[in-house]
Amino acid sequence: ARAALPPEAIQPAATPAAPPAQIPAPARKAQEPAKSAEAEFKRQLALLYGDSPEDSFTAAEYQAGTDSPMVVEHFIALLSSGKEGWKLAAVHGLALQKDSLSLELLKGALITHEDREVRRLSALALGSRREAGAAAALQEALKKEEAEPVKSALIESLIKLSAPARE
Repeated sequence: ARAALPPEAIQPAATPAAPPAQIPAPARKAQEPAKSAEAEFKRQLALLYGDSPEDSFTAAEYQAGTDSPMVVEHFIALLSSGKEGWKLAAVHGLALQKDSLSLELLKGALITHEDREVRRLSALALGSRREAGAAAALQEALKKEEAEPVKSALIESLIKLSAPARE
C-alpha cells in the first residue's frame, strides 16, 4: 500500500497568475501628470516660503508660469511679509505675471511700499511692461520718491517706456 503524502507536499498544478487589478492605462496616464504637477506645485510653494532667497526667486518664476489663480495671493502674502528675500521674490513673480491684478500690485508697491528695494524692483518691472497706466504710475512715483536708487530705476523705466517698442 502506498503511504499517504502529507498535505504540504501536495502542490497544485501551476496556473498562470492573473494580473493584479489595475487602472486602465489611459486613465492611469491621465492621473500621473496631475499628481506630479500637484506635487511639484506644492514643492515649489515650499521653496517659495523657504529660507533661501535664491530658491524663493526660482520658485516665484515657476509659480508665475503655472497660471494658477492662487499664485498672486501667495505673492501678496510674500510682499507684505517681513522677510527681504520673500518681498523681492514676490516682486519678481509679479513682474512675470501678465495679468491686470499683478500690474496693479506692482503699481501699488511702487507708490506705497516701505522697502526701497521693493520700490526699485517694482519700477524696473513696470518699465518692462508696456501696459496702460505703467508710465503714469512711474511719473507719479518720481514726484514723491526720495531714495536715489529708486529714482534712477524710475527714470530708467520711463526712458525705456518712451522708446519705440522692439518687436
